[in-house]
Amino acid sequence: MRSRLFTIFLFASLFLFPKHNIFALQEFSTTLTSTYSLNSLGTTLVRNEIRIKNNFSTLYSTQYALEVSSTSLRSIRAYTEGQKDIPVHVTKTDTKTTIALVFSDKIIGKDKERIFFIDYEHPDAAVIVGKTLEIDIPKLAKEDQFHSYIVKIEVPVQFGNPSAAAPQTYTIKTTEAANIFTFTQGIQQGINMLFGEAQEYSFTLKYHLSNPSISRGVSQIALPPETPYQHVIFSSIYPKPDLIQEDEDGNWIATFTVDSQKEALITVQGSVRVSLKPSKDFPIQKPPTSYLSEPPYWEVQSDEVQRLAKQLKTPQAIYEYLVQTFTYDYERLRQSDANRRGAVSALAAPAQALCQEFTDTFIAIARAAGIPARELNGFAYTENPRLRPLSLVGDLLHAWPEYYDESKKMWIPIDPTWGNTTRGVDFFSKLDMNHIVFAIHGISSEKPFAAGMYKITGKEEKDVEVKVQRAVESPQFAVNLTAPTFFQSNEITIENLTGMAWYDVPVQIDASASLSLIQPKRRVVSLLPYQKTTVKIPVGSSTIFTQQKGTITVKVGNEELRYETTAGQINPAVAVGVGLGLCALIAGCILVFRRQR
Repeated sequence: MRSRLFTIFLFASLFLFPKHNIFALQEFSTTLTSTYSLNSLGTTLVRNEIRIKNNFSTLYSTQYALEVSSTSLRSIRAYTEGQKDIPVHVTKTDTKTTIALVFSDKIIGKDKERIFFIDYEHPDAAVIVGKTLEIDIPKLAKEDQFHSYIVKIEVPVQFGNPSAAAPQTYTIKTTEAANIFTFTQGIQQGINMLFGEAQEYSFTLKYHLSNPSISRGVSQIALPPETPYQHVIFSSIYPKPDLIQEDEDGNWIATFTVDSQKEALITVQGSVRVSLKPSKDFPIQKPPTSYLSEPPYWEVQSDEVQRLAKQLKTPQAIYEYLVQTFTYDYERLRQSDANRRGAVSALAAPAQALCQEFTDTFIAIARAAGIPARELNGFAYTENPRLRPLSLVGDLLHAWPEYYDESKKMWIPIDPTWGNTTRGVDFFSKLDMNHIVFAIHGISSEKPFAAGMYKITGKEEKDVEVKVQRAVESPQFAVNLTAPTFFQSNEITIENLTGMAWYDVPVQIDASASLSLIQPKRRVVSLLPYQKTTVKIPVGSSTIFTQQKGTITVKVGNEELRYETTAGQINPAVAVGVGLGLCALIAGCILVFRRQR
């Protein structure tokens, strides 16, 4: 029988097929069902069920690769329907992880199916920040790779229904523990779900002013302003400003008197509430004609900018062009080369963009197309700067654009930078609740400066501190080992140190190569306030008729327990019985307990 070898690549966010493999699309039918299971701590377990059906009797698949837009995947495992492990080869770059498989068996015959699974923990798929939960599943670059593609997302019932979701078509099944959202339509462009209506932050901002002249002088700073999406409350401005006024862009400008040849430190404290939906009560002024002008960095009259404006025409088309054409330059950021380049230079070097280039280029093209646009500078809360980077000078601030929608009479903030770095998460249809505006640039492309940019040379320090107002306590656990007696397994005690119940807490157990775990590595426990529970950890030697020393690592929340043990194994069947008592018995246990940072 004639056979041909194929390598089939599934990329969860980006497909790259070599030319010689393009025909494999017709020779195989691939279906993918991805299930994202979240627990109350935001940990996400992903299970990918892949089915490859042969469309010809002489062709079969021998290799497979899955690419995921994250470098933080944990507990990666591939296996068959019969729970037989498939060896995996994992490689990582700056922004992604590739999981490659080579199949040892042959499944030959027309309509025969190879069914296998790839599981892992994905810490970037869902983020709980204070009162909100955000789920991001990047789009597929080539949706025609699949005969069928289904995504299921299991969310603990405590989060309720989403306040926003894209796509909006899905089904819901509710169980006692979770709401299960099933997406079958429109998911080729990715899935984004937001739970919660608003996020609250506290902030402390420092502004350093200097007056080198021989007479008293006046200095001004930009305070975080109100916008349709953020409500600001100041608890303290010290010293008290002489005057606070609003400028033409909507900035709140505070004026201070600084004595001759003196320096002044202005400290501002308060809170900000960032909402997903704009306030109906916030007054929106029609943008002035100057919002189509050409200040520095927004070269509206450039031939290339004009050409793109005529080609793209709409804000969404401009956004998508930048997301697909520009590349965020992490190396440039590492080299501290964050000097602003402007739209024309950015278009000439699209692979060297930072957030400022994404923003400047959007504004220039939009203005050339007759669409009023401006820049927002501020703080963007991110728990993964690889996926959602910050790149302005000062205290690592962020820049993003917004445009005026004439039909809605509303300013619409967007973030093409994060749309690019997250490999397709939609930051156009709606922004998140993580962007805090410090300054608005419309009349000028440079002023006023945002908080974090008021520095005195030689006296630089951290001037921006933003904290999430946590809605609930953070999980705190104590993890201890109970020394085993004869014919007993190791036993880990987990204690909930908070007055709040925690459900589906992940317990990750890993053993060094010389040992083998007789039960699965990953388990979950639920704990009532101040409750204790125990988890048995039966281990054996990785080889028969031998005793092996090795290390067991147990992770629960932010706590980690590591200990050394000696285990012996008579044979695989007996290991479940007699072998349990030998783990940690012969040589005892050496404990190393540390708190993860």
